[in-house]
This record gives sequence, C-alpha cells and structure tokens, in this order.
Amino acid sequence: MKRVVAAIALFSALTGCATFHNRNTFLDGMPPNAPVMDVAMTVENYRFTPSVIHVEAGTRLRLGITSLGSKHEIWIKEFEIHQTIPAGRTVTVDVYLAEPGEYRYGCSLGVGIHYLFGMKGRIIVE
Repeated sequence: MKRVVAAIALFSALTGCATFHNRNTFLDGMPPNAPVMDVAMTVENYRFTPSVIHVEAGTRLRLGITSLGSKHEIWIKEFEIHQTIPAGRTVTVDVYLAEPGEYRYGCSLGVGIHYLFGMKGRIIVE
C-alpha cells in the first residue's frame, strides 16, 4: 500500500496535477482560418510514436491516436486534456497552439505507472 501511495505522490509531483478533466478538445481563442496539422500517433509498449511533435504557433493540432495494444490514456496538463484510448481503437485529440512553448504529454494509466516507465512525449511549438 505504501508503494501505491508513493507512486501516486511521485506521479502528481512529476506532472503537476492530481486530478484530470475528461476533455479531448481545447480550441479556445482559435481563429476560423487557423492552419491545421494532422498527426497520426500510435500507442503501444509504453511508447507514443511520434514522441516529439514540432508545430508552428497559431496552428490547430489534430492528433489521431491509435492504441495498437491495450488501453492507454493521454493527458496534456496545460490544456486539461485527458482522453482514454481503448485497445485497438483510434481517438482524436484537438488542440489550438497559439503560443510558442513546450507542452508535455503522457499516459496516466495505472496511476501514472506508464508515465514513470517512459510513456511520454513533447509538443514543441515554434
């Protein structure tokens, strides 16, 4: 039990969050003519592919995420995005990236154990 509590505390500290919101779209402030970048992403074996995505500021990023193995989740803390990806299915996560910066994402399944095993990535907005 102590290990579970320690894992929860470590995950919360690493990610800066302790709760999740069921949200897979964050398009606030997006102009109607914003360019769209579609990225096909796969999830399996404690890995997101691609794990690093480069995008220009002012772009709507549409991730089509397919789980090739078991169920996983994706969370992007800055946008309060948390989406389950069922085994063998594809989900879409939509986000408007107005400002340059680096946004980390990861799998929150198993109280963050997947994240701790390296199931994470970055969106770099230039």
